[in-house]
Amino acid sequence: MQQQLQPAESTDSLTVEGTVTSDSADKPLPGVSVLVKGTQNGTTTNEDGHFSLTLSTQKEPVLSFSFIGYETEEIAVDGRRTINVVLKKEVEEMEDIVVVGYGSQRKQDLTGSISSVSATDIHKQSVTSAEEALQGQIAGVQVTKNSGAPGGGSTVRIRGTNSIRAGNNPLYVIDGLPIGGGSSPSQNPLSLINPQDIVSIEVLKDASATAIYGARGANGVIMITTKQGDRGDAQVNVEASYGVNRIRNKLDLMDTPQFVALANEAAANDGADPVFVNSPNSYPNTDWQDEVFRSAPRQNYQLSVSGGSEDTRYALSANLLDEEGLLIGSGYQRGSFRINFDKQVSDKFSIGNNLIVSRARYSLVETGGRGLSGIVNGALQIPSVVPVKDDDDNYVFQTDNTIERDNPVASALEKTNTSKQFKGIGNIFATYMLAEGLEVRVSIGGNLSYDKDNFYAPNSTLQGQQNNSLARVTTRQRFRWVNENTLTYNKEFAGLHDLTLLGGFTLEKVSGENLRGASSGFITDAFTYNNLNAGETPNNPSTGASTSTLASYLGRVNYNFDDRYLLTLTGRIDGSSRFGSGNKYGFFPSGALAWRISEETFMEEQDLFNNLKLRLSYGITGNQEIGNYAALTQLGNSQVTLGDRIAVGINPASLGNKDLQWEKTRQYNIGLDVGLINSRLSLTADAYYKKTTDLLLTRRVPRYTGYSQYLDNIGSTENQGFEVSLETQNILKSTFSWSTSINYSMNQNKVLELADDEPMYVGTPISFAGGQSFRILQEGGSLGTFYGYEYGGVYADQQAVDNSETALASTQPGDPYLKDISGPDGEPDGTIDGNDQTIIGNAFPDFTFGFTNNFFYKGFDLSIFIQGSYGNDVLNMNTLRLESTRGYTNQTTDVLNRWTPDNRNTDIPRATRSRNSAAQTAMRAISSRLIEDGSYLRLKNITLGYTFPVNWGQSLGARSVRLYVSGQNLFTATKYSGYDPDVSTYNNLGNLGADYGTYPKAKTYLMGIKLGF
Repeated sequence: MQQQLQPAESTDSLTVEGTVTSDSADKPLPGVSVLVKGTQNGTTTNEDGHFSLTLSTQKEPVLSFSFIGYETEEIAVDGRRTINVVLKKEVEEMEDIVVVGYGSQRKQDLTGSISSVSATDIHKQSVTSAEEALQGQIAGVQVTKNSGAPGGGSTVRIRGTNSIRAGNNPLYVIDGLPIGGGSSPSQNPLSLINPQDIVSIEVLKDASATAIYGARGANGVIMITTKQGDRGDAQVNVEASYGVNRIRNKLDLMDTPQFVALANEAAANDGADPVFVNSPNSYPNTDWQDEVFRSAPRQNYQLSVSGGSEDTRYALSANLLDEEGLLIGSGYQRGSFRINFDKQVSDKFSIGNNLIVSRARYSLVETGGRGLSGIVNGALQIPSVVPVKDDDDNYVFQTDNTIERDNPVASALEKTNTSKQFKGIGNIFATYMLAEGLEVRVSIGGNLSYDKDNFYAPNSTLQGQQNNSLARVTTRQRFRWVNENTLTYNKEFAGLHDLTLLGGFTLEKVSGENLRGASSGFITDAFTYNNLNAGETPNNPSTGASTSTLASYLGRVNYNFDDRYLLTLTGRIDGSSRFGSGNKYGFFPSGALAWRISEETFMEEQDLFNNLKLRLSYGITGNQEIGNYAALTQLGNSQVTLGDRIAVGINPASLGNKDLQWEKTRQYNIGLDVGLINSRLSLTADAYYKKTTDLLLTRRVPRYTGYSQYLDNIGSTENQGFEVSLETQNILKSTFSWSTSINYSMNQNKVLELADDEPMYVGTPISFAGGQSFRILQEGGSLGTFYGYEYGGVYADQQAVDNSETALASTQPGDPYLKDISGPDGEPDGTIDGNDQTIIGNAFPDFTFGFTNNFFYKGFDLSIFIQGSYGNDVLNMNTLRLESTRGYTNQTTDVLNRWTPDNRNTDIPRATRSRNSAAQTAMRAISSRLIEDGSYLRLKNITLGYTFPVNWGQSLGARSVRLYVSGQNLFTATKYSGYDPDVSTYNNLGNLGADYGTYPKAKTYLMGIKLGF
């Protein structure tokens, strides 16, 4: 802070004026709040950063200067007339300080690849979960929203996918406490955090940054820092927002006249009587999408209080979120509370704590085909001729031709399908300065989760009728405690050498239990799921328990010579209970060098580069995310009926492997950081290569051993890619500013080695697709490849049938066929079988990108965020039902272009209810007809806000007032025919990129207000 002061004569009143500027850009700051402390007397700086304020001199006035993103300054007037102030950028905005594992560093001292998202970027998006704020914001981080359901989880991948059977989720660290990963609503550790409480998110990407977390660092690390208190008077902030979620687009499905024509045409082509004999207008014309989807309100409320004294700081917040889903009956409510506290007990000793607790309730949770996916599929597939209810006000179910489908409206409104979750995370810590530069820190923390899922299907639903009502209750509880002990030494020598040493020891234990009970045959719906004993047919209960431990030793050396040459050496030893007795411990080292070229003497005469740094790193990290007892021989149970009783037997279930060890990822990284024209342009670029070895895969053994396979360390994969981030300050004027940030990422994935050199076939087999897996993993290929047949189209005429070697005697023009490619050199061999399957697509994109523009004009601010993906394919399994042309389920309007004698130039088969085996195989197979281009360009977020002048806020008794409007997912450009191209119905590697009845994502219109007191 700089001040220019001039003495003034002593009077009862005094007019003070001056200019407020920024220390980072040496420019005037308009809109700065200038307030006489302890009063409501104040003003704001004009477009030139100038202010003028008349005040009383009787109480020794103190002026408080505050501005978003800058440190608040308090200055005693002391009779002076002119006060010029330079405000400093807030450290909390993480522009200068970056959180790393077990500490923090100046951004200019980083040697590893670490990217940040600031609180400003997070709050602009009005997201409900922290991982949503990462999508498109950071190069090298791909976030896929698995479902548009409120509170739904996301899949997060940092620099590609490494593992086949072990986990690929990053490690999450919240306020220094590692809490694991997960992406389902019940596992996602970020679902308990209100994004408005977050100060910054750091993503640790290369081995130099992640090796400090050893066996859990292979998939990257995401570090969340929540708001801390600050010294000064208590500040109260209130925020409220209200919005509406609306469906982004509906699928074009047949109406009743179109469906009646299709069904009757299918019957006629089979020589059968018409299905519908009356006029199409005499049947219902139900739009099932309109019946199950709605405009849904969303409201969010936040209250926070922070402040402190010279030796004590505190920050408290409470949040309430209530979001109804697009799908009737679905919703998400979350209440959370956070308290962060720290106290400087003495010059050497300090203590503190961080605590977050959250309570959430999900309505209509994902439960496979009978959950949200089942309801969405029902709305798509039930023909419009089926009404929601009959004349007696009873729900109508589709039961045609062995098809039994629950009424989606009944499923959504009549079934109870909820999940209640309680989560808590917190730690207490103490630091003590043993000597100058030598500090010890001890922390004890933990996170607890308790989930209870309740399900009840009454007789008003088809599922309830089939079971005479069905009830199910599932509970899960999980507790993790962590003890971390670190010793940090920092010393500067001779003004040239800066050395920081870190050493530590940590202990961790995770335990979990689950219980599931179910019953059916209820004579009344009065008890729902609350009295399983009331069911006539109880199901066998199931229980489970597991535990794992981790003991670790860690160390890091940071050396800085003359702010030019930087060295980081890191090592961690992890001992895990999850691995074999011969491989309990693993060592994970890394090293990194950086050269700040801009600090060299030969750069002194130039003024183009204010920052130019080259980074190199190499290291090894591990992946321990497998089952807790995978290394052990496990027992299982089986049941057999002997006479009139059930006998239970205990039998070996899996073969152990005492030599089982970690998956290891070796990563090389080269990076370049560039700042031009006083950081008006900042660029960061990284190229990397990762090789993961010792993959945890199954190896076959002879069946006479009593087993068929066991888990072993075999196989390897690689990921290599390039990332670039660019930030520009395009216009910096006192009244108008415009900044831009762009990020671009590309990653290439390859399988290098598999067990016994044999391909692996993965992906959930689909019953109506013949149980065919749709992904193949083979050496030289990608983990994202789709595997199936090449769809040939339809036989245009009889000549095409006669010329086909694979057509059957019953084949007719208009029937579909698959390409015969299994002969020599891809030539036909006259047979369609499994050998004709091939690579038909890839779920991984060629590249992803994000593009943000921020504008500021006087009190107005505007943010526009565009995000996209290019080159990824989507397996649209909805097509198997919606383009079957059989007349049993509803169809897309594309089927209007089906084959007829007068419309032969098409690839959509003729209408028929019965097909020969070849045609049936072609329609049910996983084939290229299901593969669609999933590339998209999306207007992800646009926010317009206005911050009122201080004197306007004072009339409300407020320190600051801001109004804003926001829109999310307003526009998406894509060729994909489904609800959304950013989709992954099944959250696992084998089913990545598949879409089957996925809950659509909403476009959101929202407005809100922020008040500061």
